[in-house]
Amino acid sequence: MISTIRITFFTLLCTVMFTLPSFSQRTQFTKYDSLRGVNNDMRNAWDVTSYDLQLFIDIPGQQISGSGTMRFTALREFTEMQIDLFSYYAIDSIVHEGKKLSFDRDSHFVFLDLPLTTKGEQSSVKVYYHGKPQIAAKPPWDGGFVWEKDSLDKPWVGVACEGLGASSWWPCKDYPADEPDSISMRFTVPADLMCIANGDLDKVTPLNIKGAKYKEWVWKVSYPINLYNVTLNIADYVQISDTYLSKVDGEILRLDYYVLRYNEAKAREHFKQVKPMLDCYEKTFGKYPFYRDGFALVETSYWGMEHQGAIAYGNHYKNNVADWDYIIIHESGHEWWGNSVSCADHAELWIHESFCTYTEALLMECAYGYKAYLRYLDYNKKRFSNQEPILGLYNVNYNYWEDSDMYYKGAWVLHTLRTMIGDDALWFSILKGIQEKYRISIVTSNDIIQYINQRTGKDYTLFFKQYLEYSSVPVLQYYVKKKGKKYILHYALVADVRDLRLNVTFATGNTSILKIEASREWKEATLTKEEADNLKFMSDYYLINTAQVKPPNH
Repeated sequence: MISTIRITFFTLLCTVMFTLPSFSQRTQFTKYDSLRGVNNDMRNAWDVTSYDLQLFIDIPGQQISGSGTMRFTALREFTEMQIDLFSYYAIDSIVHEGKKLSFDRDSHFVFLDLPLTTKGEQSSVKVYYHGKPQIAAKPPWDGGFVWEKDSLDKPWVGVACEGLGASSWWPCKDYPADEPDSISMRFTVPADLMCIANGDLDKVTPLNIKGAKYKEWVWKVSYPINLYNVTLNIADYVQISDTYLSKVDGEILRLDYYVLRYNEAKAREHFKQVKPMLDCYEKTFGKYPFYRDGFALVETSYWGMEHQGAIAYGNHYKNNVADWDYIIIHESGHEWWGNSVSCADHAELWIHESFCTYTEALLMECAYGYKAYLRYLDYNKKRFSNQEPILGLYNVNYNYWEDSDMYYKGAWVLHTLRTMIGDDALWFSILKGIQEKYRISIVTSNDIIQYINQRTGKDYTLFFKQYLEYSSVPVLQYYVKKKGKKYILHYALVADVRDLRLNVTFATGNTSILKIEASREWKEATLTKEEADNLKFMSDYYLINTAQVKPPNH
């Protein structure tokens, strides 16, 4: 069994609760949060290379049973391993290279004793298990299995588990910085239903189990994948097939839409917007990242989710923004931001959500021009609250944001940065460059920031520190005071980051502007009377509040 001394030490280490007053919700954490969120010694000794799931889906009983195999490569010598599987599943056995292993369980965590595994050795662990998955109370936000029925009373099953975690339905290393290189999934479902998952459909095999007819659907993902993106969908679907021709090199991308049978005609018309959307995203960020596995939309009973290569779509075939369907454009944007370029810690989901929400605005610009881009951003500005930082807390699988600032405010952070860089050719080359440099890989916030610094030749570290780590928005204080025949603009920046400097712009007439660098020190700029009379901060371009203050008496 696993060393009692080691378990006791780790338990004592992680049981200490800590509080960070910047966050309004769930600021106390236990050892279980650390076991989930930390790459501890029972996790960091091995790298997952692939998973193989083989599950029977009992729809009437709302249960699953089968096995999950995890293949891995040892990064150093080790004997103790932690795998993650929610406690409401019974583990029938765990097998390592043909031999059963002993194991301990503590909540959602399973601890194994392995024979001595040496650096570079490739091995596997197979877990046989069964049980009732957590039912999603409000998918996709409150995740789990979704056991619904369509309007014809036929089963309609899905899984959405971001935040909750993939270990809510299969055994894995539920840690975002270790994505498998590939995954194979075998799902057995009733023969009159289709089962759609991520990747490429390998084969469908009819089965007879105790006189009942079933089919085994085999799906294979040939790229690394976020574990929370792994999904299954079961319903009376019909498949609509199409293709997209890359404008970059002429490669053909397979498009598949899986929709409820009675929605086929509606879907064929509504999903015509996919190709012009892909045109824009390809132009802005580069080719779709997962060409071998194809692009798919799968109709779900819940709103949507960015499941890689099998995007959950449940927006009832309606356009929300101009002539676009919000779920299609947002969740598809995640194929670049979140699925290809993925964060290393859940605290850094802004890399997924801020960039993806900003992608929506860029689509408006691509389709309708820069003014439409500004209108879209302005519309979303009222949606953020400035109550908590965009960054979460590290090493605890943080998923407790109370607002949507990571989305809408985060998009405004990027819009502000674009304005400050002041060179659109450079800005768009940076966005595409991030996708090229970090294509299908794990990144940190620091990776993104340092790349931007290197490309611009300027240091934006304090800029990101202010906007990601603090909830408040910088305030530009200013006043104008007449001095003889001249008018003097006095200005200073109030911010949490002491040495923050922001290059901002005032309009001083119909066509004239005044560019200044604001910092905590009061500075001056000379204006004419006409400029002073027409002075207006260009708020459409910056995530900065302004306050016109009274001049001092002296």
